[in-house]
Amino acid sequence: MLSIREATIKDSTLLSQLLEISYRFHFSCLWNDKDELEAYIAQECSAEQISTSLQSSGHKWFIAEPRHVLNSETRHANIIGFSKIIFN
Repeated sequence: MLSIREATIKDSTLLSQLLEISYRFHFSCLWNDKDELEAYIAQECSAEQISTSLQSSGHKWFIAEPRHVLNSETRHANIIGFSKIIFN
């Protein structure tokens, strides 16, 4: 089963790590200047930036996790995805 939950401030460090890995994988080939890429990642993928975004009423972050039900208890395991919605 898949569980999708709203991210909390406690998730900011993990989201920061996942965002950096995902961004590098998908977009690093588009950057000509690696120093600019590093500066962008340092700014946009930092735990502090994620924390600020999580506290913004204009943003919502969600985390997808596999859900395992054992003895009527729900246990969250590894994160398998995330999303950010920006309201305009």
